[in-house]
Amino acid sequence: MLHIKPKATVDEIMSELDDNFGNVASIDTMLSKFLMAEQEQNETISEWGLRIEELLMHVTRKTRLDEHEKKDMWRKRFWRGLRNEELKNATRVHFESKLTCEELKIKLREEEFEIQISKDRGK
Repeated sequence: MLHIKPKATVDEIMSELDDNFGNVASIDTMLSKFLMAEQEQNETISEWGLRIEELLMHVTRKTRLDEHEKKDMWRKRFWRGLRNEELKNATRVHFESKLTCEELKIKLREEEFEIQISKDRGK
């Protein structure tokens, strides 16, 4: 880090930072971690979406995927990794209709909210 020139480009600085502080796991390890990820017990839809987005970001730093491939991978892992089967069943039609990542996340958040309201009424 001490040898970086004052006029270094952003790419040169980012490369140096990545070399010193970046993830050293292999692409296989990172991809496995992403593909095996599942929503945790008390993790909201938003938290789950952000967590797998971060996992996918680590994968794509070391491999070249176009934007469509990244979004498709995220969308599939996001829905397939859902913990709540009731939520999964209620949103299957949205997943299969190929909504965008953002649209799917919104539908899931709406359904998660409705399910929670129903559970609260039942108490």
